[in-house]
Amino acid sequence: MRIAAVLGLIGLLCFAAAPARASGGLTGTYAGTLTCRLAGGSVTVAPSLLAISERAASPEGVRLFVEIDGTGYAGRAADGDAAFTSCGAINAGYGDRANPLEKVTYAPDPTTGALVLHLAARAEFGTCEATWTRIDASEPGISACGQ
Repeated sequence: MRIAAVLGLIGLLCFAAAPARASGGLTGTYAGTLTCRLAGGSVTVAPSLLAISERAASPEGVRLFVEIDGTGYAGRAADGDAAFTSCGAINAGYGDRANPLEKVTYAPDPTTGALVLHLAARAEFGTCEATWTRIDASEPGISACGQ
């Protein structure tokens, strides 16, 4: 009986130390700053709000629905990395290209323990960088793309 309790405690500690990847690990609302450097100057949004709703989990990662300052995205996350693509129709018949992925890294802040996300994106118009810290871990109720 004592061995089972010790093994259970070890399993719990291993689970707690794992990076956010299971359902609920990234869910919540984040606040931070988003800065884009464009050809004509730069734009900063502060506070920038990011909301994440996790859906189906699989061995490859977790499916996400995301809003960044009111703009919808969908994506996946696993092991400290995520990729978002903006919601929108792609009509290959009219030559529309697929939306680029926004690559994001995430990890707990070593000082506070709060989950922090970092975005660094490049586009034909310039570069954008953002850092958001989770301020609320409750489900934000984001709709899936197109709903």
